[in-house]
Amino acid sequence: MKVKPTSLVAASNLEVLRNAPGRFHELRADRPGQFAADLDGPYRLIFEPVLSAEEKVAHADGFVWSKITHVSIVAIEDYHA
Repeated sequence: MKVKPTSLVAASNLEVLRNAPGRFHELRADRPGQFAADLDGPYRLIFEPVLSAEEKVAHADGFVWSKITHVSIVAIEDYHA
């Protein structure tokens, strides 16, 4: 199942979406610090957490999904191609 457009807006934090339709997941390799969610076909919604300098300290050992309350949309693309 694909992400519903209202899911990202309605969520109080990213943890709420971890098991939601759309398969929200962290990206690795050449996209560290970014997340993705499935859209139609091969397309993905790519986004990054919006964190203050103080908040970045809390995520130094990996993202704490429950503490990410704001994100910035980076792109919609097929990054597999």
